[in-house]
Amino acid sequence: MTQADPFLNLLIVLFKDLERWDVKFFKSRLNCKYQLRRLEPFIEEHNEKEKLFEFPETTFRILGVNNIGGIFHAYDTLGKKINQAYKKVDSGDLVYNPYRVNVGSIGIVSEELGGNFISPAYVVFSVDKSRMVPKLLELILKSKWYNPLLRSATAGSVRQNLTFHLLGTLEIPLPPLQAQQAIVEKWQKAQSEIETIKKGMENIKTDIDNLFLKDLGLTVPLQTTPPKVFTIWWKDFLRWSVSYNQASQSGIDITKGKYPVVELGTVVDMIQYGTSEKANSSGIGTPIIRMNNIIDGVLNLSALKHIQLREAERRKLLLKKGDILFNRTNSKELVGKCAVFDGTGDYIFASYLIRVRVDVAKVYPDYLAYVINSPLGRQQIDALSRQIIGQANINSEELRSFEIPLPPLETQ
Repeated sequence: MTQADPFLNLLIVLFKDLERWDVKFFKSRLNCKYQLRRLEPFIEEHNEKEKLFEFPETTFRILGVNNIGGIFHAYDTLGKKINQAYKKVDSGDLVYNPYRVNVGSIGIVSEELGGNFISPAYVVFSVDKSRMVPKLLELILKSKWYNPLLRSATAGSVRQNLTFHLLGTLEIPLPPLQAQQAIVEKWQKAQSEIETIKKGMENIKTDIDNLFLKDLGLTVPLQTTPPKVFTIWWKDFLRWSVSYNQASQSGIDITKGKYPVVELGTVVDMIQYGTSEKANSSGIGTPIIRMNNIIDGVLNLSALKHIQLREAERRKLLLKKGDILFNRTNSKELVGKCAVFDGTGDYIFASYLIRVRVDVAKVYPDYLAYVINSPLGRQQIDALSRQIIGQANINSEELRSFEIPLPPLETQ
């Protein structure tokens, strides 16, 4: 039995229940209508490794695990390029990253990926399917409500680590097998419904994008994939880049619309990089907007970090309503996303973002942000962005060169 006083932050544990000398363990205990069962009797580790380097000319499929898609095909490589023994995984096995399982890096090996190999740094185990549904265990370990208990089992002074032994000490609520299956089927049905809704939303978004182009007097090109072989006049060769010139050949011809085309630099008053100073999670200082706060063209101002700066520097970075925040560095798919700031109070922005403040006598901020997020902007972002160590980047000068159709303000 445990008792917690929310005002004194006092935790009382009877000595007979003192299983381990660990405050975080007792603070995360669960109350549940189902019996809590220790995982150890239900799971079995698979620690066997194979020396792939003994087959130097054989190509092996190497898997990975992350907190988004679970188990995935990471890359293919020859045995001679692998300098350590790797673990072989079978379909139905569960695999997790012992240093990142607390943020959801766990998954089940699919039938398609079974029989391949994964780094020995990962923990591989199977579940006794006669008593436990593997998918239910995965859902529990990835859930937010269970995360405090999972974190309580980790150990380590610098990096928190969940070994297989510590995994076995965890307790989970375990309904009868039939009830477990019913829970999983209900979850799977909900996921199917979510995917249907997402597809519907994508169709609506496509219709809106096409209507937007139509209003500008533009049409979507019939060719949607860039040509592998193409020619271009030297006078039209503005940049030494295959992707840039592919886009000019296969993308939307922005010059054929109803309205004049201008460079973004001619309609803005300010383009500014954010701060690279380290932020904190303690709520001290000014809230700072980072690239992860831009979601689907809108700023999400929840779960912000804070930062302490000298007052002069802080004032230079304070956002004003109508400022556009542009993500200059991210993955190829996410670089270039932007959103208009319309919050109240003091906020500043991080270094991976560029603040664009427009001349409101020439352009409406929400219109410009929509253009950048639309297929018109996307084709220019894909053409201009440069890959730097796995990340795509667009600098302020490239951003200034963005071309936008400029209708009258009332039309915008």
